[in-house]
Amino acid sequence: MSRPPLRRRKLWLAFGLWLPIVCFALDHRMFHVYGAWTSCIRWFVGLELALFAWYAWWPPKSEFVRGAMLAAFCVGAPFALLTGVLLLPASLLGLLMFIGLFGLVPWGTAVAYAGAAQGLWGAKEPRNLALQSAGALTALIALLVPPTLWRRHEVEVARAALEALSTEKGHARAVELLATLPSCDTHGLQLRIEYEGLLTGDLMRWIEWSWIDHLRYFLQFD
Repeated sequence: MSRPPLRRRKLWLAFGLWLPIVCFALDHRMFHVYGAWTSCIRWFVGLELALFAWYAWWPPKSEFVRGAMLAAFCVGAPFALLTGVLLLPASLLGLLMFIGLFGLVPWGTAVAYAGAAQGLWGAKEPRNLALQSAGALTALIALLVPPTLWRRHEVEVARAALEALSTEKGHARAVELLATLPSCDTHGLQLRIEYEGLLTGDLMRWIEWSWIDHLRYFLQFD
């Protein structure tokens, strides 16, 4: 399989690798857009970025790897597009301060991943559907199963903390439980331990965090 043209590869690398890395660094320091899903999203996006870099610099020759990349990009492109749609209102408002430009990066990422998927699907090499299907299944499992299991673990920890609040020493136990979670996952919640204790409403919000909450939290619609 041949590489994409140099100019296209540079553009794809910008939107499919380097700019998303910058965006995640900014998100970690400032925005925390994904809220309670942060750990899951980082796993998912990290694998997508690694596969995209592999595709751009070392085009796959293995049918298994080609199938894995095709499945990953077919999932990654809609995910990036959905992220771009959710961030669009905030991105347009943020254009006044330049920082909003980074919210438009997912649109370019979606185009880069869709182009990579198209290139993999349109390859002229003979196809081994069995190997490609095995690679695609492996990629989907690696992308989706670990984040799902980790999210379930975090929810169970949060529920245990919520239950601990009803006991005499619940506050200390709840803090102990939440300390086992990555700090970024609870950063967006108003836990206010020092002043009001762990708020039940905040924990419930974290447990039930949904895609709509990403947009509502980012725009601070309370």
